[in-house]
Amino acid sequence: MNKATFRYIQDPGHGWLEVPRQLLAKLGIEYDVTSYSYVKGQTAYLEENCDLPLFINAFKAQCADVELDLASVHVNNTPIRSYQPYPMTRPQVTA
Repeated sequence: MNKATFRYIQDPGHGWLEVPRQLLAKLGIEYDVTSYSYVKGQTAYLEENCDLPLFINAFKAQCADVELDLASVHVNNTPIRSYQPYPMTRPQVTA
């Protein structure tokens, strides 16, 4: 079985899963992620209470043959809280 490993970054108050934004699009959840998550460049940092379970459920449903591994990283201070909130808006569709 293949394995996909993602960093689960935790500070003393909260945690976020580091995920490529492209994968969120592939899973079809890029517009379901809340603004409690953050983004820097092409990487999303999914908030542990709402968006991490969303990701896990979508990943397991669509990648059943891949083992999901969360590699915990504990830090005292993380710059994640200073990143931009995750954009929740869908692009406008023009006819």
